[in-house]
Amino acid sequence: PEGAGADSVPSGAEVAPGRDHGSAFGAPWAKVAVGAVVAVALAYLAGALIFRALLDPETMARWIEPRAEAALNRDVELEGVQLTFFPGLGAEVTGLQVNNLPDFEGPPLARVERLRMQVALLPLLRRRVQVDEVRIEGPVLHLITAPDGRTNYGDLVPAGEEAPEETEAPAGPPVTLAVRSFDLSGGRLEYDSAPDS
Repeated sequence: PEGAGADSVPSGAEVAPGRDHGSAFGAPWAKVAVGAVVAVALAYLAGALIFRALLDPETMARWIEPRAEAALNRDVELEGVQLTFFPGLGAEVTGLQVNNLPDFEGPPLARVERLRMQVALLPLLRRRVQVDEVRIEGPVLHLITAPDGRTNYGDLVPAGEEAPEETEAPAGPPVTLAVRSFDLSGGRLEYDSAPDS
């Protein structure tokens, strides 16, 4: 017909729908990405619930203190213990203090401002707590040498003697150590020696 342009479509002709390449290739990848995110989120949530069920601050304190005291042969004090959920599942111990033996006065043998432990997710799904990251912040070690030559740390240095019998500690959660990352920051060493030692 007169006046028809080059791009005109004849009357009655069917127009083929155009292909949406974005939806053809984007949708499957989007579904995979969303599925992966949901799977990770569900695994993390399950791990967090199991972690919370296995451990609570009081249980952790009762688990840590007797084992630390038995290993160090000293009184150990904790100001606080709390569970952490970001950036990973774990626990934070604040105000950790290792006291001196009764014969020594002055500051405690060791103090730690903050001790962070992060646990692996997959073992949690099997109801096991596996510590794989440890971070110690602000540790202070105070060593003392008395006038008679005795030290407040001498019994902690191996001397080839038989190991003392293990004392029974309160039962606690199944915890294993498989540390792959260890970080220590802000540490300080203090040494107090008697003038005539």
